[in-house]
Amino acid sequence: MTDHIAQQVQHNLKMFNDIARNLGVGRDEQQAAEMIAAHVKRFWSPMMIDTLLAERESIEPELLAPAKAALTILAN
Repeated sequence: MTDHIAQQVQHNLKMFNDIARNLGVGRDEQQAAEMIAAHVKRFWSPMMIDTLLAERESIEPELLAPAKAALTILAN
């Protein structure tokens, strides 16, 4: 992975977790995951989503629980 792609993955990961923090408040994990996935589908480019999905195994330890569940939704 090039440095540019690695930086993009880290940036997208941070944003993904930030979205999970914001949308997860007051919701159970499944509700939060569905809202996170819907938000990302609406506002992120397919390339941004594909970048996270391609690096799923390496970033999974850094993902918040609702973000992990949202990534599963996005993968299907």
